[in-house]
Amino acid sequence: MATEDQELLALYAVEAAEHLGTLNETLLRLETLQGEAKAAERHRQIETLGRAAHSLKGASRAVGMGAVEKIAHRVESIFDAVRADKLELSPGVADALYDALDAIQGLLDGSDGVDVDAVLAMLNEALTPDASKAVSLSTPSEVQPERPSAPAQGALTIMEPPAASPAPIRAAEESIRVAVAKLDALMADASDLLIARSSIEQRLLDVSALRKTHQKWQKEWRKVRTLYIRIARQGAAPQWEGLLEFLNLTQRYMRVSGQQLLALDRALSADSLRLNLIADSLQDSIRRVRLVPFETQIGLFQRAVRDVAREENKEVRLQITGASIELDKRVLEAIKDPIMHLLRNAVDHGIEPPAERARAGKMREGMIILAVSQRGGNVMILIADDGQGIDVAAVRQAARRILSDTEIDSLSDAEAVSLVMLPGLSTTRQVTTISGRGIGLDVVRQNVEALQGRIDIESVRGAGTTFRLVLPVSLSTLHCMLARIGDETYAIPTAAIEQIVNVDSLGPDAQFSAGGRAMITIQDRAVGLASLAEVLDRPGGDERRYAMVLATGDRRMAFLVDDVITEQEMVVKNLNPELSHVRHVAGATLLGSGEVVIILNVSDLLKTAQAQISIRPATPIRPALQPFVAPKPILIVDDSITTRTLEKNILEAAGYEIITATNGLEALDVLERTVCALMVADVEMPFMNGFELTAKVRQNERFNQLPVILVTSLDSEEHKAQGFQAGADAYIVKGNFDQGELLQTVRQLIGTR
Repeated sequence: MATEDQELLALYAVEAAEHLGTLNETLLRLETLQGEAKAAERHRQIETLGRAAHSLKGASRAVGMGAVEKIAHRVESIFDAVRADKLELSPGVADALYDALDAIQGLLDGSDGVDVDAVLAMLNEALTPDASKAVSLSTPSEVQPERPSAPAQGALTIMEPPAASPAPIRAAEESIRVAVAKLDALMADASDLLIARSSIEQRLLDVSALRKTHQKWQKEWRKVRTLYIRIARQGAAPQWEGLLEFLNLTQRYMRVSGQQLLALDRALSADSLRLNLIADSLQDSIRRVRLVPFETQIGLFQRAVRDVAREENKEVRLQITGASIELDKRVLEAIKDPIMHLLRNAVDHGIEPPAERARAGKMREGMIILAVSQRGGNVMILIADDGQGIDVAAVRQAARRILSDTEIDSLSDAEAVSLVMLPGLSTTRQVTTISGRGIGLDVVRQNVEALQGRIDIESVRGAGTTFRLVLPVSLSTLHCMLARIGDETYAIPTAAIEQIVNVDSLGPDAQFSAGGRAMITIQDRAVGLASLAEVLDRPGGDERRYAMVLATGDRRMAFLVDDVITEQEMVVKNLNPELSHVRHVAGATLLGSGEVVIILNVSDLLKTAQAQISIRPATPIRPALQPFVAPKPILIVDDSITTRTLEKNILEAAGYEIITATNGLEALDVLERTVCALMVADVEMPFMNGFELTAKVRQNERFNQLPVILVTSLDSEEHKAQGFQAGADAYIVKGNFDQGELLQTVRQLIGTR
C-alpha cells in the first residue's frame, strides 16, 4: 500500500471515530429529551445526527469503505424520517441504530464477524411504521413532584446540570493531530528538565553550605586578627615576615571570594527561579496537551448503562458530575473498561427491578452516580448506586471456596465486602452475558493497582454500594512520599497512602498481637502491622518512628519506617523489560542529589506483608515455603549480563549459593569441575544454545540427574516441547517471568531431588 493511501486511511480512521462518537452521544441525549417544550432542542440534535451520518457516508465512499457507506446511508435515512415526523424514535428504533453503530465500529476495527446484509435488513425494518409501535421517548409525559417522570421500562435517563444561557459562538481553535508517541517523547524530555532543575537546586544547597563554611572562617579570622595586627606593628623576625604576608594575602583573597560566593549565590538563585518557572510551565503545557476531558468517554458509559437497563428491563437514572476534569490519555484509556464494568455491575447486581423497588418503598427508577473530582495530583472516581447493596453473607459463603474459614471469619462485615474483588469469586448463580463468570472485579482491582491507585468499597444492604477509585492524573509524574529505612530511601505513591502517624504518639498499648499477627490501633481501628525493611528484606534502622497505612483494593496494612522525609512530585523512569516483573518495584526516580530512588509497588508490598503475617503458629493456614539452602551451588547460564545478574540476585537473596557461566560451553566446563545442585539456563546463547546444553547434560553420566530449568523468551508450544524433549525439568517464559515463579520452581526441584 502506498504511503499516501496509508496516510489517507489513518485520517479516515480518526474522522470516522469522531463521527461515531457524535452519533452515539447525540443519540443518547436525544432519547432523554421529553416533552414539547424541548422540541427545538430535539430538532437540533436530529440535525446533528443527520450531518454526522452524512459525513461518515461521504468519508467512507472516498476511501472505498463500501460496507460502512451503505450502513451509514441507511442510518441517515432513519434520521431523515424522524426529522420529517414520519418515524418515531422509539426504543426499538434506537436499538437498531445502536446495533448499526456497533457494526460500523466492528468494520473499522477489521472484524470479520459483521454481517452487513443482516444489519441493512434490520435498518430497513426499523424504517417501517411497525418499528415505532413501542412507546416513543419524544411524547410528553407527566411530571412527578419529586422527580421527572420515570421513563419507559428499560430506559436510561441522563441527569445533567441545568442549561446555562447560550454562549456566544466563537471561532474554532486551530489544531493539528500529533501522535501520542511524540507527546510521550516530549514529556520525557520535559521530565529530564525537571531532574536538571532538581540538580540545580542541589547545587544551590552546595553553594549555601560553602558560604557557611566561609563565614565560619571569617569568624575564626576575626578572633586572631587583633593578634595579627599587633605582631605586624611590632615588627616580626625576618623568618616570620613571609608568613605574615601570606596571612595578609589570604585575608584579601577570602574577602574577595566571600563577595564572589555571595554574587554566585544570588545569580544561581535567580537562574534557578527562572528555570523553575520555565520547567513548570513547559511540563504543565505538555501535560495539558496529553490531558483528555473525562467527558470524552461519557457516551460509552451512558450507552453501557442504557443497554444493560434495556436488557434487564430496569429503569435507571445515570447522574454524571465532574465530567470536565481532565486526565492523562493513558490513564483514561486504562480505567475506561473498569468503569464500564462497575457501571454494568451496578445495573445488573445493584439496581432492583422496578416492581421490587416499589415494594421496598423506593422510587421505581434506580439511581447511579458517576462523580469525578480532583485532589492535587490525584483524581477520585466515585461510582454509587441506590440498589440492594452487597449480600455479605453470600460473599462470605462464596469466598470459602478460595480462602479458609479462619481467614473469612476474622473479617468484619465492612472488610468482607472487599472479598468481591477476589479472583474467581461470584455470587451469581446464573451465568449471563453480563455477569456470573467469576471475572471482572478482580480485573478492575488489577487495573487500578497497575496505575498505582487504590479502590475502596462501601455497601449497605438495601441502600446501595459505592466504589471509590483514587488514581494519579498523570503517569509520567507521580506524587510520592519519601520514606527512609536504615540508610536507604524509597518513594511511595501518595494515592495509596491513607494516613501517616507517629508511633510514639499512639501510646504503649497501640501495638499488640492477635492470632500470631502484629497489629496496631490507629484511630480506634486495628490494622495489620509490618516492617517495611523486613518486607523488602533490607537492613533497617532501630528507629521505626512512623507507621504508614497503605491500602489498595481489599488490602490495607500499616508499615513501619524509620523516617518520613517529604512529599514531592517525581519523574517516573520505567524499568527495562527484563526488570519489569521484579517484585515490589514500580519504577525509579532521580533526586536532585543524583541519588536513584526506587518507587515501590504498593500492591506487591501488601501481598508480601499479608503472606508473611498470615502464618499463625496455632492454626497455620498456608505453610510458608522456606528456602532450601542447597549444600551445592546453583549454576546460572546466560549470555545477558542483565538477566544473569537479576537471577543471581534473586536466588542469592533467598539463601542460595550461585555460580555463573556466559554460554553452554563454559557451563559444561563448570559442571566438570563443580558439583551443582541445579542449573538455570537461557535458550538463545552463542556457541551452544540451551536445548543443546540440556541434551549434553543428560548424556553425561556424571551429572545427568542434574535438575535443569530453561528460562527463555521462546514461548511457543513447539519450543516448550523441544525443551522437555531435551530433558529440561521446567520451562519459564521471560514474558511471564516473575521472581516468585523462579523461586518456587527452584524450591520444588531441589526439594524433590
